[in-house]
Amino acid sequence: MYERTFWLDHVEDQGGEVIQEGTPLDQAHFNKMEVGIEDANLAHKIVMIFARWIERRLAAIEGTSGTHTTDIAGIKAKDTAQDGRLTALESETAAEVKEVERDPDYRAQEHQLHGGRVC
Repeated sequence: MYERTFWLDHVEDQGGEVIQEGTPLDQAHFNKMEVGIEDANLAHKIVMIFARWIERRLAAIEGTSGTHTTDIAGIKAKDTAQDGRLTALESETAAEVKEVERDPDYRAQEHQLHGGRVC
């Protein structure tokens, strides 16, 4: 997260005595600004990508009508298709998880490793 620099002017009185030391205009301060600008630019790009994704998603839901009215039956059909894909993916994932066997001595080994404490 960017930490703001509160800049101070260098102020001297009429006799040349320094009343206030100014913030140095040095490499560290300028590079900090460059990094902050770059980070803000990157964040903007990410937000724009997300906004375009939402826009495409809404266009897919609304169809080719070009209006902001939605066809409830169309939305339900798309949701049903997506649910089917998710269900298939969940089944595949569950099958992969079932293939992993747990060592029956796992708890006993863990208990010994942690000096008898329950973790």
